[in-house]
Amino acid sequence: METRLRLADAALELVLRDGLDAVTVEQISDRAGVSRRTFFNYFDSKDDALLVTSGLEVTEEMLAQHAVRYASATVVESVVGLLFLVSGHVIRDSSASKQRGAIITRYPQLVEKQMALVARATADIIAAVDRILEVHPCGQGFSTSDGSTQTLVSLCYGALQFTTAAAIAGEPVDDLDVLERQCVDLVRATVERIR
Repeated sequence: METRLRLADAALELVLRDGLDAVTVEQISDRAGVSRRTFFNYFDSKDDALLVTSGLEVTEEMLAQHAVRYASATVVESVVGLLFLVSGHVIRDSSASKQRGAIITRYPQLVEKQMALVARATADIIAAVDRILEVHPCGQGFSTSDGSTQTLVSLCYGALQFTTAAAIAGEPVDDLDVLERQCVDLVRATVERIR
Protein backbone atom coordinates (compact mmCIF):
# COMPACT_ATOMS: atom_id res chain seq x y z
CA MET A 1 0.00 0.00 0.00
CA GLU A 2 2.86 2.40 0.81
CA THR A 3 4.46 1.98 -2.63
CA ARG A 4 1.09 2.45 -4.35
CA LEU A 5 0.50 5.71 -2.46
CA ARG A 6 4.06 6.94 -3.20
CA LEU A 7 3.45 6.35 -6.90
CA ALA A 8 0.06 8.08 -6.76
CA ASP A 9 1.56 11.07 -4.94
CA ALA A 10 4.39 11.27 -7.49
CA ALA A 11 1.92 11.18 -10.39
CA LEU A 12 -0.17 13.93 -8.82
CA GLU A 13 2.83 16.15 -8.08
CA LEU A 14 4.29 15.80 -11.57
CA VAL A 15 1.01 16.35 -13.42
CA LEU A 16 0.22 19.43 -11.33
CA ARG A 17 3.65 20.81 -12.16
CA ASP A 18 4.18 19.71 -15.78
CA GLY A 19 0.76 18.80 -17.20
CA LEU A 20 -0.72 15.43 -18.08
CA ASP A 21 0.80 15.02 -21.54
CA ALA A 22 4.34 15.85 -20.39
CA VAL A 23 4.50 13.28 -17.59
CA THR A 24 5.72 9.73 -18.24
CA VAL A 25 5.58 6.49 -16.30
CA GLU A 26 9.39 6.65 -16.05
CA GLN A 27 9.23 10.07 -14.39
CA ILE A 28 6.58 8.89 -11.93
CA SER A 29 8.62 5.79 -11.10
CA ASP A 30 11.80 7.82 -10.62
CA ARG A 31 10.04 10.32 -8.37
CA ALA A 32 8.62 7.47 -6.25
CA GLY A 33 11.99 5.70 -6.12
CA VAL A 34 10.85 2.50 -7.81
CA SER A 35 11.44 0.80 -11.14
CA ARG A 36 9.12 1.09 -14.12
CA ARG A 37 8.38 -2.60 -13.68
CA THR A 38 7.31 -1.98 -10.09
CA PHE A 39 5.01 0.80 -11.32
CA PHE A 40 3.15 -1.72 -13.48
CA ASN A 41 2.73 -4.04 -10.48
CA TYR A 42 0.42 -1.39 -9.07
CA PHE A 43 -1.08 0.52 -12.01
CA ASP A 44 -1.91 -0.14 -15.66
CA SER A 45 -1.14 3.42 -16.76
CA LYS A 46 -0.13 6.87 -15.53
CA ASP A 47 -3.82 7.83 -15.62
CA ASP A 48 -4.63 5.05 -13.14
CA ALA A 49 -1.87 6.26 -10.81
CA LEU A 50 -3.09 9.80 -11.11
CA LEU A 51 -6.74 9.01 -10.49
CA VAL A 52 -5.86 6.63 -7.60
CA THR A 53 -9.45 5.52 -7.14
CA SER A 54 -7.83 2.18 -7.82
CA GLY A 55 -6.19 2.79 -4.44
CA LEU A 56 -9.61 2.10 -2.94
CA GLU A 57 -9.24 -1.58 -3.62
CA VAL A 58 -9.75 -4.31 -1.06
CA THR A 59 -6.69 -6.50 -0.53
CA GLU A 60 -6.40 -9.85 1.21
CA GLU A 61 -4.27 -8.11 3.84
CA MET A 62 -7.10 -5.66 4.52
CA LEU A 63 -9.62 -8.48 4.81
CA ALA A 64 -7.36 -10.28 7.29
CA GLN A 65 -7.01 -7.07 9.34
CA HIS A 66 -10.74 -6.54 9.16
CA ALA A 67 -11.52 -10.10 10.28
CA VAL A 68 -9.46 -9.63 13.45
CA ARG A 69 -10.68 -6.14 14.33
CA TYR A 70 -14.38 -6.79 13.62
CA ALA A 71 -14.65 -10.40 14.76
CA SER A 72 -17.46 -9.63 17.23
CA ALA A 73 -18.93 -6.59 15.45
CA THR A 74 -22.48 -6.18 14.19
CA VAL A 75 -23.16 -6.29 10.46
CA VAL A 76 -23.33 -2.48 10.24
CA GLU A 77 -20.13 -2.04 12.27
CA SER A 78 -18.39 -4.57 10.06
CA VAL A 79 -19.43 -2.98 6.76
CA VAL A 80 -18.72 0.56 7.95
CA GLY A 81 -15.37 -0.64 9.32
CA LEU A 82 -14.42 -2.07 5.94
CA LEU A 83 -15.36 1.17 4.18
CA PHE A 84 -13.22 3.19 6.59
CA LEU A 85 -10.34 0.73 6.23
CA VAL A 86 -10.46 1.03 2.45
CA SER A 87 -10.96 4.80 2.25
CA GLY A 88 -9.12 5.99 5.38
CA HIS A 89 -6.13 7.34 3.47
CA VAL A 90 -8.43 9.36 1.19
CA ILE A 91 -10.25 10.86 4.19
CA ARG A 92 -6.97 11.76 5.91
CA ASP A 93 -5.50 13.38 2.79
CA SER A 94 -8.35 15.51 1.52
CA SER A 95 -6.03 18.02 -0.17
CA ALA A 96 -4.79 15.35 -2.59
CA SER A 97 -8.41 14.36 -3.31
CA LYS A 98 -9.25 17.97 -4.16
CA GLN A 99 -6.18 18.24 -6.40
CA ARG A 100 -7.18 15.06 -8.22
CA GLY A 101 -10.66 16.49 -8.69
CA ALA A 102 -9.14 19.64 -10.19
CA ILE A 103 -7.04 17.54 -12.57
CA ILE A 104 -10.10 15.61 -13.73
CA THR A 105 -11.83 18.94 -14.38
CA ARG A 106 -8.79 20.19 -16.32
CA TYR A 107 -8.47 16.98 -18.36
CA PRO A 108 -12.01 15.79 -19.16
CA GLN A 109 -10.63 12.77 -21.03
CA LEU A 110 -9.98 11.29 -17.56
CA VAL A 111 -13.67 11.31 -16.58
CA GLU A 112 -14.55 8.06 -18.34
CA LYS A 113 -11.54 6.28 -16.84
CA GLN A 114 -12.41 7.67 -13.39
CA MET A 115 -15.95 6.33 -13.73
CA ALA A 116 -14.63 2.91 -14.72
CA LEU A 117 -12.25 2.89 -11.74
CA VAL A 118 -15.07 3.87 -9.37
CA ALA A 119 -17.24 1.07 -10.78
CA ARG A 120 -14.42 -1.44 -10.32
CA ALA A 121 -13.70 -0.26 -6.77
CA THR A 122 -17.41 -0.47 -5.92
CA ALA A 123 -17.65 -4.01 -7.30
CA ASP A 124 -14.57 -5.03 -5.28
CA ILE A 125 -16.06 -3.58 -2.09
CA ILE A 126 -19.42 -5.32 -2.67
CA ALA A 127 -17.63 -8.63 -3.31
CA ALA A 128 -15.63 -8.16 -0.09
CA VAL A 129 -18.80 -7.39 1.88
CA ASP A 130 -20.37 -10.56 0.43
CA ARG A 131 -17.39 -12.56 1.72
CA ILE A 132 -17.68 -10.93 5.15
CA LEU A 133 -21.42 -11.57 5.37
CA GLU A 134 -21.00 -15.23 4.39
CA VAL A 135 -19.18 -15.89 7.68
CA HIS A 136 -20.91 -13.30 9.89
CA PRO A 137 -23.45 -14.82 12.28
CA CYS A 138 -26.05 -12.19 11.28
CA GLY A 139 -25.01 -12.03 7.62
CA GLN A 140 -27.42 -14.66 6.33
CA GLY A 141 -30.07 -13.33 4.02
CA PHE A 142 -27.85 -10.78 2.31
CA SER A 143 -27.14 -11.41 -1.34
CA THR A 144 -25.98 -9.62 -4.45
CA SER A 145 -28.65 -11.48 -6.44
CA ASP A 146 -31.50 -9.70 -4.64
CA GLY A 147 -29.64 -6.40 -4.23
CA SER A 148 -29.56 -6.50 -0.42
CA THR A 149 -25.74 -6.43 -0.21
CA GLN A 150 -25.52 -3.49 -2.61
CA THR A 151 -28.25 -1.65 -0.67
CA LEU A 152 -26.43 -2.20 2.63
CA VAL A 153 -23.15 -0.96 1.16
CA SER A 154 -24.89 2.08 -0.39
CA LEU A 155 -26.51 3.00 2.92
CA CYS A 156 -23.23 2.66 4.80
CA TYR A 157 -21.31 4.56 2.13
CA GLY A 158 -23.86 7.38 2.16
CA ALA A 159 -23.42 7.67 5.92
CA LEU A 160 -19.63 7.67 5.46
CA GLN A 161 -19.88 10.53 2.96
CA PHE A 162 -22.02 12.55 5.36
CA THR A 163 -19.91 11.95 8.48
CA THR A 164 -16.62 12.65 6.69
CA ALA A 165 -17.78 15.68 4.68
CA ALA A 166 -16.00 18.15 6.97
CA ALA A 167 -12.78 16.15 6.77
CA ILE A 168 -13.00 15.94 2.98
CA ALA A 169 -13.63 19.70 2.91
CA GLY A 170 -10.26 20.19 4.59
CA GLU A 171 -10.86 20.19 8.33
CA PRO A 172 -8.19 18.20 10.19
CA VAL A 173 -9.02 14.60 11.06
CA ASP A 174 -7.97 13.80 14.60
CA ASP A 175 -9.55 10.41 15.00
CA LEU A 176 -11.05 8.25 12.27
CA ASP A 177 -12.48 5.94 14.95
CA VAL A 178 -14.76 8.78 16.13
CA LEU A 179 -15.98 9.37 12.57
CA GLU A 180 -16.50 5.64 12.12
CA ARG A 181 -18.64 5.48 15.29
CA GLN A 182 -20.69 8.47 14.08
CA CYS A 183 -21.19 6.72 10.76
CA VAL A 184 -22.42 3.52 12.44
CA ASP A 185 -24.80 5.55 14.63
CA LEU A 186 -26.18 7.37 11.58
CA VAL A 187 -26.85 4.10 9.73
CA ARG A 188 -28.62 2.64 12.76
CA ALA A 189 -30.70 5.79 13.33
CA THR A 190 -31.70 5.83 9.65
CA VAL A 191 -32.76 2.17 9.70
CA GLU A 192 -34.83 2.81 12.83
CA ARG A 193 -36.63 5.71 11.14
CA ILE A 194 -37.72 3.62 8.16
CA ARG A 195 -39.01 0.65 10.13
